[in-house]
Amino acid sequence: MTSRGAVGLLTVVLATAAACGPGAPPPPAFPPGLLLTGDGPALARLLSSLARFEGTPVASAVGSVGVDPATCGLVEARTTDAAELLGALRCVDSMAAPAAAALGGEQLLLALPRGDAHVVVTARVDEGGRTTLSTRLDPSELPPLLGGLTDDPSEAVLSGEATLLHARFKTTGIAETVAAATGDADGQGERLFALSSSILAGTVLDGTVEAAWYAPAEGDGVPPLAAALGVSSRAAAAEGTARYVDALAERWPIVGSAVKVGDAAGQCLDGLRVMPGFAPCWAATDRALVLAWNQETLRHALGGPAGAVPTGEGRVHLDRFAAADDTLRRARGLATGPEVAIDYPWRRLTVVASRDDALVLHAVLEPMAAE
Repeated sequence: MTSRGAVGLLTVVLATAAACGPGAPPPPAFPPGLLLTGDGPALARLLSSLARFEGTPVASAVGSVGVDPATCGLVEARTTDAAELLGALRCVDSMAAPAAAALGGEQLLLALPRGDAHVVVTARVDEGGRTTLSTRLDPSELPPLLGGLTDDPSEAVLSGEATLLHARFKTTGIAETVAAATGDADGQGERLFALSSSILAGTVLDGTVEAAWYAPAEGDGVPPLAAALGVSSRAAAAEGTARYVDALAERWPIVGSAVKVGDAAGQCLDGLRVMPGFAPCWAATDRALVLAWNQETLRHALGGPAGAVPTGEGRVHLDRFAAADDTLRRARGLATGPEVAIDYPWRRLTVVASRDDALVLHAVLEPMAAE
């Protein structure tokens, strides 16, 4: 993770909507291309926050704005090139009918072309900088992992201490996702692995997925990651994972060693040397198969109180990124200090997914506390 990576993370809410498919129910018809419209002062507040990401493409785009939106009651920009969107901004006296209908009670609207339709993202920015974003997506247009999201509750497994990102959801698409990931494998060994993975996904994994990205410790070159996959059978999950590790050992010079954290037991693998500090571990608990970046990460993930992130929610702690960036720079021998640090305008990004006839994504960016 770097500061630029954090900026990219903030754009995922919009980019995911653009890439995944048209909303449901279908929004009003929009003219071809992109459309940004709504309350001028609200857009000015949003751009003011984005301008604080100095030295990034986001800040550069803000610097190209065609008109100061704070001087406009309503603003509008239409273009077929996303790079020119803010440069095309202008004051308007009224809002086009399709946009007014889709805006509802929100302040801003962004219509993103997707095939013959548009994905609509609405936003509200209050006086203090708190920003909310919402969109609706057609589950049939999404990858199985996202299209199969459900509202079924589940219990957290991973520690919530020192997380940069913590997310948890439940999906009916886990088997399809694993089958797709392994279905193109070549060779007899790979085909057998694909088959066993599909069977494991269909009979053992219950669809619960939890992920935690932890702040790096001093000396870490990469923020460690852990994931927990809900299982219906601890023994079957452990047996299937052990077989997979045995198959890996036939192709890679790895050495497995037993590991135990509390009542969770599994293995850690040495010898992969793919990325700094990467010596992956797995451990089976009564409720989950836990995968971790290395043994230290596994012990951290299972050693603290489980996080309080509800099912269907993800949280990104942006107020912890600056310190994490400094730790990574020191580990990589890079300079630290204000000249390379980003002044984060928000302290946390929360994304909540829910279901009705559509997949509804609601994101909230909470501003840093005033000093």
